[in-house]
Amino acid sequence: MRSLPLLALLSGCCGGYAGAGDRVYQQGTAQLILCGNNGFFAQLTDGSTIEGTYTESAGSGVATTGATGAVAFDYTITSGALAAPQLDADVWTALSLDKTALDHADVHCTDLQMRPWWPATAAP
Repeated sequence: MRSLPLLALLSGCCGGYAGAGDRVYQQGTAQLILCGNNGFFAQLTDGSTIEGTYTESAGSGVATTGATGAVAFDYTITSGALAAPQLDADVWTALSLDKTALDHADVHCTDLQMRPWWPATAAP
């Protein structure tokens, strides 16, 4: 599994912008992206990463690991904060990113679509 530090991608600029539907959360040095394509990418405090897909309804969701389909974490979102007890910390703070930063974070989201486990029926 490739791991690109998310913070390294949040600077600089590229041509067109993507990532408008992505939501980025942070807890200390750990970061989590819930992608607009229903994929997720998490870089945890120990440097490890997990990625897969998620389903969400009415502010609650379940994320499954892409390669195995096992539940990675479940979460709820209230007042802009994400609670995911199975991850590094219970509460993750929503980041308000400009379009350039979202564009760089979206690299992880579009990269998920190249994985062999990515569902053929998933959103592009």
